[in-house]
Amino acid sequence: MFEFYSGCNLTRLRSHNLDITLFSKYNTVDENALVSITKLLFEKLKDTECYNVYFSLMFNHNAHSPKEILNYYKLDFPLIKQILLHSLMVDRLCDDGMFFKEFYGFDNSILFEYLSEIVIPYRRYSEERFNDINNCFYDFDNYIEIYRSIVQFLFEKSDYPEGKLSSFFESIFTRQQNGQVNEKKDKLIRCLIEVYSDNKVIILALFDYITKNRMINLHEYLGVFFSKNNDYELFEQIPLTPNSYMWSNSCIPLFDSWIEELNKVLPLLSGLQLLKHKQRVINRIEGLKEGIKREEINEMLRE
Repeated sequence: MFEFYSGCNLTRLRSHNLDITLFSKYNTVDENALVSITKLLFEKLKDTECYNVYFSLMFNHNAHSPKEILNYYKLDFPLIKQILLHSLMVDRLCDDGMFFKEFYGFDNSILFEYLSEIVIPYRRYSEERFNDINNCFYDFDNYIEIYRSIVQFLFEKSDYPEGKLSSFFESIFTRQQNGQVNEKKDKLIRCLIEVYSDNKVIILALFDYITKNRMINLHEYLGVFFSKNNDYELFEQIPLTPNSYMWSNSCIPLFDSWIEELNKVLPLLSGLQLLKHKQRVINRIEGLKEGIKREEINEMLRE
């Protein structure tokens, strides 16, 4: 069998998708049979349009469980890890995070290979199929440690960490999940603010996400920041309202909600050290009130 696949031109073979694990029956003759044939087929087909014929069912829940695939390839985990990452890179895999999570639990080195080979170089890594993988770590008890290591890695290794971190925060925080996971997300945001309170790049990326998606909690997150850092130069760059936004009919309800939230920030800014901070928030509130007045005039003119 090995000699047959070694010698033939596989790109000329046309077939429905095949389950490559069927070759495991030859393991009774040679315990490395499945691994050897898989490695051969992967090397010959990875850059061809026939790749799907042999590998599309490998990470398909209807065909196999993650644990089952891992058990098949424990003798050569680097191989199955390489196949998973390659399938992600060439858009041949839609993993809901379960295969990646199972592999990570077996050997966590896959995480940094995923970051290096896909998240950092791939412009579209924040697509839904990657969101599933990015969110799978909430299932681990040490999820905060895992996400901290990811954030640190992206900050240190990315050519443009600001954009990469912003996309990653959108990926891991935006999706609404069950109550327990949402609580974990809130806890993670607070932890990242505490740990990176003096890191301009990470803090600005975090608060860019917060003002766009969690404006209702801004005063709470700023409270965490002020408990660690009261440097005005950094605070001056933190957005107090979303940098981009949309509304329907009238912006007044939106601006009113922002004013309400910013008024909750003011009690956090007592004392001489935070006087400039407080004035900045007051100025933003006044700017929003002026915006409401202009909108009220425009509405009257439109009537």
